[in-house]
Amino acid sequence: IFASEEIRNGVLSFTNSAVAYEELTAIAPTLNFEVGQIATLPIVAELAQSADDNANNLICIARQDWDSYETSWDYQQSALLSQSHDGSLEQASALLSQQWQTLSEEQRQREIRNNELVADAYGVRDDVPCDVPLERVSLKRNSAFVYPDKTPAERDELFARDVVKEFISYAVGCMFGRYSIDKPGLILASQGETVDDFRERVPDTRFEPDRDNVIPVTEVDCFEDDIVSRFRRFLEVTFGSDHLAENLAYIERTLGEPLRKYFVNDFYNDHVAMYKNRPIYWQYSSRTDNKGAFKALVYMHRYTLATTHTVLEYLRDFTAKIADQANQLERSDRAKDKHEAEKLHKAVTECKAYEDNVLYPLATRNLEIDLDDGVLVNYLRMGQALRTIPAIEKKRKDVATWIWPVHPLMSGQ
Repeated sequence: IFASEEIRNGVLSFTNSAVAYEELTAIAPTLNFEVGQIATLPIVAELAQSADDNANNLICIARQDWDSYETSWDYQQSALLSQSHDGSLEQASALLSQQWQTLSEEQRQREIRNNELVADAYGVRDDVPCDVPLERVSLKRNSAFVYPDKTPAERDELFARDVVKEFISYAVGCMFGRYSIDKPGLILASQGETVDDFRERVPDTRFEPDRDNVIPVTEVDCFEDDIVSRFRRFLEVTFGSDHLAENLAYIERTLGEPLRKYFVNDFYNDHVAMYKNRPIYWQYSSRTDNKGAFKALVYMHRYTLATTHTVLEYLRDFTAKIADQANQLERSDRAKDKHEAEKLHKAVTECKAYEDNVLYPLATRNLEIDLDDGVLVNYLRMGQALRTIPAIEKKRKDVATWIWPVHPLMSGQ
């Protein structure tokens, strides 16, 4: 809807009211409304004045709610870092939950007030319902709206789980230099930017981003700088080393699984879902499904010609380390150790096949990407080097003409 500044808030108040809904369901009792039906709605010009302040407050809280999520252009930092916490992540989460319960109820009262103002302006106060259930207050941080079929206790648990996952996602962003705990908003978000650019913008940082833009994600603890180690350091910096054990326990309790298991099995699924199947962190994987023995994350915006070669070096190091572990376990008399050795030998075979058939050929090609082509095209260019995302894979034929020249690695053969 296009409206002048003078009547904008009046139009917003009316179209978001119970009065407009009653009128629309009368003239268009279907699943959606067309332009013609909207255009027939009567507008009371004086409504803009009476509803102006209330509408501005509704807009302000809705914007605050939206901007607290990573996918907003105006996202600043993890919502948990804005809470006073005394080192306790659980306390910060509880305070955030209380804050948004209060804001959601205040927003509900504003929506009720909006319905009343519109109903009074049209003289139909006794003919339309003005009350608004909390489940209909469409804030993303309103747990009653997000989980309408859950009990209050279940809503609290799910809210805590979601904000912990958001915190982990923000931490990974800081690991890559996309964000910084010392400066709000985006830091590195343009093609070709490096850690040196990060240091220019955040000269006194408490948490350095990863220099080579490759962070291993493996079930076996083989690297000092893998994603779990980096996250532990991030948690120490943000919530204090004295509270590390307490906060790690809270995270694992809230996630319902060990932290390493979450990173290996679930983090990338959550990231892909958050970015609507257009991930900005890419996962190299020795298998195209979620069961690869070797995995590593890279940040798309910091991708260079050398990135795949760097991943290859991590892969070779990982393969050598698990081969040594397998050989040591084989010498044990315990059946459990021998079973683990067999599992590791299979992982070695998988990783060597990934190196020979996929990663080494791709590394020697020095493949370029162009951010202007978008995630879809660039992700498909990487072929079987990256974990398959079904929603992107379905688009392969649609973008085949972009991926040129066609190479067996990229065609899926």
